[in-house]
Amino acid sequence: MEQYLSVYELLGLSARMLRKEDLAYDFLEGSLPPPTDSGMSGQVTLDTNSYEYKLFITAVNNVCEDLAAQYSLLCYEETFSGNKIKYSDLEYNIAKVIEVKDPKGNKTKFYRSSDGLLFSKTDTYTILYTYKPNKITGNTQIMLYPIVPKATLAYGVCAQYCIMDGLFDEAEMWESRYKEALLGQFRQTKNIKMRAKIWQ
Repeated sequence: MEQYLSVYELLGLSARMLRKEDLAYDFLEGSLPPPTDSGMSGQVTLDTNSYEYKLFITAVNNVCEDLAAQYSLLCYEETFSGNKIKYSDLEYNIAKVIEVKDPKGNKTKFYRSSDGLLFSKTDTYTILYTYKPNKITGNTQIMLYPIVPKATLAYGVCAQYCIMDGLFDEAEMWESRYKEALLGQFRQTKNIKMRAKIWQ
């Protein structure tokens, strides 16, 4: 069974790591259901237009996009009939084609066009591809978890947040923790680079 991580939970953990306790509380409470007549604690209304909220959401998107691109973590398989597979007909936003097979399970040669994949004959084809994560909002469930532990994701979010907020010394510390955690997770030695997208 697939497991997912709530964006609000990740934001709460990241804010707590950055010692933004009030914001961490708002993020974590924001993932709770609305209050009931029994008087139980309920949902906090988050200011999704605030500078910090937008910065955190951008940081989460940056980390998930980079992880998906570098490690091909998000894969999907679909089957089509015909002599062309249009990118627009795919379930997800394709990043890279891993392989295409014919009905017998043999790898099939294909040609790329501006809007899809072309084949020399009409048949049923199965395409396995990596895809880019959709834009993440507060209500999104992150599919990279549990492949990447939530603490590791939070390190990356903290690094991106600090980079965009101009806290470069802190960003260096969090990025170092993030890289070390990834290297330990994937047992790789290649240099891991993080993009810093500017939020406006």
